[in-house]
Amino acid sequence: MARIAVITHEFDRFQNRRGLLLRRDSPYMLFDLLEELKRRGHSVRILRGISAKPAADIAVLHLDATVTPPDYVDYARRFPF
Repeated sequence: MARIAVITHEFDRFQNRRGLLLRRDSPYMLFDLLEELKRRGHSVRILRGISAKPAADIAVLHLDATVTPPDYVDYARRFPF
């Protein structure tokens, strides 16, 4: 199965913990898609910032910003797809 990395800005809140059971939640539709991919056996890792260097087959650049900083684009290019 595929190893998926989701690159978020270090200050973005891609996912939260809510409710009595502290369930993970997110305002982004991508979160629901990633949950389905995990259910199907893929591994998903959320990366906050660009300091980590995980092994992944695919990277999704997901920044909540009007303009994507060039260093994030360069970081995303390191991944195979």
